[in-house]
Amino acid sequence: MFRKAQNGQSVCHRIGNPTWRIRLLSIVVIACTNQVFAAHPLLTDDPETIGKGAWQYELNTDQAVFYEQNVRLGIDWVNSTLTAALTDNLDVSVNVPFLRYDKPEGGQAIGRSDISFGLKYRWYAAEEGLHAGLKAVAILPTGDETAGLGNGRTAAGVNGLLCHPIPFGTLMVNGGLLWTRQKETQTSRVWNMSVAAQIPVTESLTAVAEAGRYSTTVETKPEFAAIGVIWKVNQSVDLDAGLRRGLNDDEVKYSVGVGLTVHW
Repeated sequence: MFRKAQNGQSVCHRIGNPTWRIRLLSIVVIACTNQVFAAHPLLTDDPETIGKGAWQYELNTDQAVFYEQNVRLGIDWVNSTLTAALTDNLDVSVNVPFLRYDKPEGGQAIGRSDISFGLKYRWYAAEEGLHAGLKAVAILPTGDETAGLGNGRTAAGVNGLLCHPIPFGTLMVNGGLLWTRQKETQTSRVWNMSVAAQIPVTESLTAVAEAGRYSTTVETKPEFAAIGVIWKVNQSVDLDAGLRRGLNDDEVKYSVGVGLTVHW
């Protein structure tokens, strides 16, 4: 896996550095924390809660390809999320992510990444119109920073959630900020924004699409677009699949994912 750049300098020398790892972890953090409540394969969330007394478990995985200095690297992550409703309008959740990625110098990093906790509050719901909510997330540095599996610092964020019916489905808009303690060369505040649509195809099948942009602690601004489907197998089980495509060089080239959601 040792490759030479055109100028004779080794690729590993150029990309095996903290900046590259920070960019990678920023991409994974956004993917994992935004999926705390969002319906996979979407990162964009709606304000809806699951209802007092209800529980929900989600297990999803995404496999991505990331290019740095023309070197192809694989990145995989798994999210395991448990959600409980405290009231009709308030949900609480915990997400345990696992990460695997190719190291530019060879080998792989594999292990648990940073655990996050979330609260989602639906504060407005018109009968046949706008719904609005807030989502707060706290990220604990439980991943091994020395192995490149975690950020090594606590972080907290808040997202605004909006959704509104449209003639062929539902439109959702998200925007938020994430704060974290960083070194002097990195910003301590990053943002994200996205828009998505859910389009019922049949009673049990829903097509989804989204586009978004976010910043990282090293000032890059990844952009992406995604499509997918959610299949309601029965009242208790949903299955989903999706394809995400990077719209600039800061984002992963592409990723594919599948997921399972169980309600009770």
